[in-house]
Amino acid sequence: MMRSWGVVTPLFSLRSEADGGIGDIGSLVAFGKVLRERGGSWIALLPLGPMPDGETSPYSAHSSFAIDPIYMDLRDIVGDSFCDTREETAANVHVDYAKVRAQKRAAIALAYQRFLGHPRHRAILDTFVEEQRSWLEPFARFEVFCGRYGLDWQSWPKETTPSTLEARPDAQRWSTPIDPSIDRIYFEQWILHTQWTQVRRALSKIGVQLMGDLPFVVGKNSADVWANPNDFYLDRSLGVPADALSDDGQDWQLPPYNVQAMRKNGFRWIKARAHVMAERFDAVRIDHVVGLFRQYVRPTGVQVPSGDTKLPEGVFDPADETEQAALGEELLLVFIDEARRTNSGLQVVAEDLGIIPPFVRKSLLHLSLPGYRVLPWERFDGVYRDPKRFPAGSVACWSTHDTSPITKWWGELEPWEQEGMRPFMQFEGTPLEIQIATLFSAGSDLALLTLPELLNEPSRINTPGTIGPHNWTYRMSNTIEALDADETTKSFFRRASTSHGRAAPPEPAVSNGVFTWTGYDWGLAK
Repeated sequence: MMRSWGVVTPLFSLRSEADGGIGDIGSLVAFGKVLRERGGSWIALLPLGPMPDGETSPYSAHSSFAIDPIYMDLRDIVGDSFCDTREETAANVHVDYAKVRAQKRAAIALAYQRFLGHPRHRAILDTFVEEQRSWLEPFARFEVFCGRYGLDWQSWPKETTPSTLEARPDAQRWSTPIDPSIDRIYFEQWILHTQWTQVRRALSKIGVQLMGDLPFVVGKNSADVWANPNDFYLDRSLGVPADALSDDGQDWQLPPYNVQAMRKNGFRWIKARAHVMAERFDAVRIDHVVGLFRQYVRPTGVQVPSGDTKLPEGVFDPADETEQAALGEELLLVFIDEARRTNSGLQVVAEDLGIIPPFVRKSLLHLSLPGYRVLPWERFDGVYRDPKRFPAGSVACWSTHDTSPITKWWGELEPWEQEGMRPFMQFEGTPLEIQIATLFSAGSDLALLTLPELLNEPSRINTPGTIGPHNWTYRMSNTIEALDADETTKSFFRRASTSHGRAAPPEPAVSNGVFTWTGYDWGLAK
């Protein structure tokens, strides 16, 4: 990976003049242009999977493969019909998921009805369905069944199980003949994936690359687990053991991998995830990579005395460090090999933050996988490491989506912490300019800012361990168009990028001001 820099952002946080209260796929092009003109070349996105109603965390998606329709760019799909209603949510300070979903569902329903009147599109949709059938059919079925019976698929009627459906004669299995509800989901995913392909192509032309975020596991009530139940232990739950911060540890209510079953089917599900991520992105961040090496597993359904809220004891699986190292490397190689069969140039980085056993980082080094270096956490015995000495094969950042941005975090640090980092911050400028220059000076090939840091905003994206409207609803305070017109910050970022060898070369399609994304001619806007 060349020396470069980029921005970590949830897609929902982008704000443009024409959106409907949430960032959408189309807004990535304008944001990419802004980033490129500042010398940046990476947009690192949080997961894009579909979230259940009432859920806001992108890490709680109920599919590893589908894209949430909330991110559909409707401007070239339904035209004025969308523009007439978008004002209800466009000016919101935070994302109002309920209102945005209602608005988009109505617009997508209109687009689908128009689609039914355009037979020329049917053959294109049918081709997409055939190409993506391995994940698309189960996902569409799961969505329809959720609408009928609720999200807890273990309580659904027996005839809804994948094994029962697959046992039916060909003329009756899955979605043959096509159920209108199934067909509408196919239609949604076709538009979303077509838009994604078009946008990625447009970004590639101006030298901006996309990094995707891969949660290491999925929720029990997901299309993935419903369609592949043998790949997971449904009577156990993932979490972490007790530590200095918690006498009880944590129970995440996530299903552990059944690695033995996965081996028997050739790691089919992991390879499918790898293939899809490699198709969509130029790089993949594997979230909580330590979870591939070992899982802290608790039994579910354990009877406890009345009034006792203590979690049942768990165990690490596997228990032996040698076995843990071997398992982690095995799973990572399965993912990497399959992903690079699809996209030979794919970059893979490992999120290795938190309490990480030393052998994990040895394995990452052995596999040449960059890990993370968060500046305020990079110290040993109270002595801070010089960012310039970070290894090239690493990702440097001031913060993550689970911490305050450095624009706020710096003021929350203890005086001794600030003083410990000052020797490495001998640059001129405003506090933010000094922080950015410090980050860009790091030895790491890739430096990442969070969106609030790029914008000099104090907002958090998420506060772990808390629930409420302050989490996963952050929107940039100004529009991408206003950011594009800010020549002062544009000039600073270009200088900082150049000074520290991270600047992407000038691109005529950006600098001459004529770069636009025209979308795809759906023929559905009228």
